Amino acid sequence: MWRAPAVGVGGITGWALWASWPVLVLGGMSGLSLGAGDTRAPSHYHAMIGGVSVAMMGVIHVVLLPALGRAAPSLRLVRWQIGLYGGGQLLHALGFYLAGLAGVARKTAGVEQGLDSVFKLVSMGVVGLGGTIAVLGGVLFVGHVLARLVRHD
Repeated sequence: MWRAPAVGVGGITGWALWASWPVLVLGGMSGLSLGAGDTRAPSHYHAMIGGVSVAMMGVIHVVLLPALGRAAPSLRLVRWQIGLYGGGQLLHALGFYLAGLAGVARKTAGVEQGLDSVFKLVSMGVVGLGGTIAVLGGVLFVGHVLARLVRHD
């Protein structure tokens, strides 16, 4: 197998760990205070799934792709993928949690959401911003992994 800057605090595993644990902690904490019908429930499951996904991004780069004989990844690009996806998921889930604290109902859209205060509007804006950032990180990840799978270096 190849040797890459994969293991350690500054390597891929370190980045995946440090990006996943805050998201998982937020998911666990939001799970302790789920509201009945507000956006704290989506906060919980988006954070838990997002945290596990960030960790699995590291596993795919460090274990799966090397096992398939693929070339070492660009550490810089992997840091961007993990940072954008993990940071985006953290913002996304945090926005949902704060909106839920303010009473924003889940599974509603438009006027039914009751976004009648600046706090509610900003919280839901953070949801959208975080989701957009996470999607960018996810697209970078998928594109990078597919490129490494297609290339036979």
